[in-house]
Amino acid sequence: FSEYIWKGILLGIGEFFQDYREGLYLVSYVALLLYALFTFKRVHFLLAIALMINPMFVDLIMGQIRMALAFPILLLAFHYRYRSFSILLILIALFIHAATILFLGIYFLLKIVDYYSEHRSLYFVSLGLGVVMALFIKYGVIFLLSIVGDRRAAYADSYQSSSLTFSLPWLIIALLLTWKANFESKEERLITAFSVLMISLFFTVSTLGLYGQRYVAISIPLIIIAIGFMPKHFRHWTWAYLFFYQFLQWKYRMVLAII
Repeated sequence: FSEYIWKGILLGIGEFFQDYREGLYLVSYVALLLYALFTFKRVHFLLAIALMINPMFVDLIMGQIRMALAFPILLLAFHYRYRSFSILLILIALFIHAATILFLGIYFLLKIVDYYSEHRSLYFVSLGLGVVMALFIKYGVIFLLSIVGDRRAAYADSYQSSSLTFSLPWLIIALLLTWKANFESKEERLITAFSVLMISLFFTVSTLGLYGQRYVAISIPLIIIAIGFMPKHFRHWTWAYLFFYQFLQWKYRMVLAII
């Protein structure tokens, strides 16, 4: 599978920018703008900005640019109800990052589960699906890569994983969403279920010794939105909790930078 659009973007950067970093910064800005278009329609923009200044999200926008560009395009495909335009956006995302296939698969799986679920059971199933996916990534993917002789099998689990201390606060948010988030509209259910699944996946792969921050990083705007589906006092305290945890993350990074 070839990500032609991303290759075209890189060729364009090489053609029109003397310093390739300026071109990549522009792509990062576009990715951030696309995230903002989706998020600001659902959460007050000042709150969204405050909570999107999260070190994991900043790392995504500045360091994992291809993923940061593809995923918000998928979100906009979810947002717009014009079928042909949504399909076009999906194809664009697909030819930027092949992981689009994974996210589409999760989306349609959650839609199927939602169809057969009653009340809050979708969120509990999402927690379980995150665990199952993590186990598959840990054992199934590496096994498949080794069968086909892909060199990535040798270092698939060599990336530094997140500590339990780092990933546990996110799991708490997932549990709060599972317990308290509304489930009245389809958008509320799918955004919340996706957020819960991504957090569950991140927490589980972290306990298995794998790197999984990207799963939460791409979902941070969705998590912010999903918290807004909770009852008023719960969502205010949960946003405050997320902001405080974000502050601790930045403080920790600054300490490391000084050391």
